[in-house]
Amino acid sequence: NGYAQSYVGPLAGVVENSNIFGCRVDGGSVDGDEYVGGLIGAVMSGSSIADCDTSASVSGSNNIGGFTNWGSIDGGFSKIKDCYAQGAVTGDDYVGGFVGDSSNIEIMNCYSTGQVTGTTHTGGFSGYNVNEEPVEDNVIGCFWDTTSSNQSTSAAGDGRETADMQDCNTYLSAGWDFAGETANGPSEDWAMPDGGGYPILWYELTTPPDLPTFSGGIGSVGEPYQIATAAQLNQIGHNPRLMDKHFRLTGDVDLGGLKYYMIANRPYSFSGIFDGADHTISNMSVETDFEYELSYAGFIGCLKGYEASLSNLILSEPNVFSIMGMGVGSLVGMNEYGTINNCHALDAHVIGMTVVGGLAGGNYWNASISECSASGYVSRPVMDDFSGGFIGGLAGENYRSEIINSYAKCDVQADYIVGGLVGNNSGSITVSHSSGTASGVDAVGGFVGSNSRRITMSYSTGAASGVEGVGGLVGWNYGSIAMSYSTGAA
Repeated sequence: NGYAQSYVGPLAGVVENSNIFGCRVDGGSVDGDEYVGGLIGAVMSGSSIADCDTSASVSGSNNIGGFTNWGSIDGGFSKIKDCYAQGAVTGDDYVGGFVGDSSNIEIMNCYSTGQVTGTTHTGGFSGYNVNEEPVEDNVIGCFWDTTSSNQSTSAAGDGRETADMQDCNTYLSAGWDFAGETANGPSEDWAMPDGGGYPILWYELTTPPDLPTFSGGIGSVGEPYQIATAAQLNQIGHNPRLMDKHFRLTGDVDLGGLKYYMIANRPYSFSGIFDGADHTISNMSVETDFEYELSYAGFIGCLKGYEASLSNLILSEPNVFSIMGMGVGSLVGMNEYGTINNCHALDAHVIGMTVVGGLAGGNYWNASISECSASGYVSRPVMDDFSGGFIGGLAGENYRSEIINSYAKCDVQADYIVGGLVGNNSGSITVSHSSGTASGVDAVGGFVGSNSRRITMSYSTGAASGVEGVGGLVGWNYGSIAMSYSTGAA
């Protein structure tokens, strides 16, 4: 129509609450006015992007990025990991080789090489970066080529000359996971091209890397991969080719003294089947710091999909600590649409900032937890400047999902929306109970901190304590409660 457009990208103009993996744009040009990117115009809240690249040239006025631009955090942080941009970028304000404005979005292990031309707020990797949330560093392990970009500065990222940008050791020292090495993990995200050059993604290799070897199976429903040892379990990680496969334990596994590589840490998700076959995984330890504060944390970071399931598994003495974690549990950080059945956390120690549970952090969107239990301690980090909430003995939040025939015996402590079984329930809880203590400030319940949907045939025997909105069964109730009771003090 003759008018320059805003929110322009060859894959999408805007993404929100979306998951994008393994997409690439090979050459071409992208032109617009504001929010123009080589892959996506703007990334809004709650999106996950990984294993993508673009070499399109990008031009416009404001918020111009070689890969994308930040848009909004109203519905939660977004994350970009293991991506790169190689096209030239031209604009006026908020211009970057990878992203025009990188504020309030986590970007890990990404790079850019294109020439960057702008007037104000212009940088080799990012034109602008000022965070509204308590984040020490939201651009982690990222690089830009100071020679090819013609930019010596950037609001975020690490600038290197071309020779260093084409040296694998530059990225290995920053923790990037390359095919053929194990020091940085088992997932094999990156590779160096034959004949030299900048890193490429694993699927760009002429011959893909070999998949890990397990004790048997082919990863299908009928023939799941057989896991017999801790080393075999630790081979899964977030390997993109294993995220929809099926696994079965053939014996107990002790992770004591080992670094555990979390399955499907954000932005990846596990959509397959993991059957513990009634075996026990002992002494698992997951710890994330400010560099991973926006990641889910647990044995599986994110279980996602209507066919995804986790069953028949015991975690003995799991320890999960995520200093700014949003979605933290011993078994899963976040369960979206998936099914968890007959899983138990014994003597768990789980600490996160919000949506934290002894078994699952969040149980969202028609997800199900049944025949499950958790015992131990659930809390938030001791940080004077911040408060934590949506914390429960079994799950931090049950949102439009169900919990059936499950229980928790955890001591739970946080600031707001704290429950012996579930912190916040806006789903269905049936035939379940809790017996641990719940303590906080506001909306504290021996069973559920805040209820806006349905609790049926359930009870609590644990004590609840707080300042306001305190109840033996429920702290704040806006929904229905039927055939349920409490014998605990409040």
